[in-house]
Amino acid sequence: MTLPSDPRVSAAPGVALTHTDEAEHRLLLAQAVNKLFDGKINSIGQVTLAASTTTTTINDRRIGLDTAVILIPTTQNAAGEVGYWVSAYAKFSATITHANDSRTDRTFIYIILG
Repeated sequence: MTLPSDPRVSAAPGVALTHTDEAEHRLLLAQAVNKLFDGKINSIGQVTLAASTTTTTINDRRIGLDTAVILIPTTQNAAGEVGYWVSAYAKFSATITHANDSRTDRTFIYIILG
């Protein structure tokens, strides 16, 4: 899976609100809607919990105060992580509170909804 290198940048650009070519604009809108129907909602990212501290911040322009961030472990050490939660939301960021651990491979995919 390829994720954006900068989590504040969308993996797939949106469709402009206006376009000089109406036919091309309709095509772009149709392609975007079809991707949505196929489940390609451009709402994932990747985060690795910070080592030797109790919080990690996800910076992503798609996060807001009314957003739900769902974490899915992608490594064995992430799967063994217990007692983590999203403890704070702000415009463009969410804070995960977790155990203070020196391991550097507690990696998750996150899903943003809302």
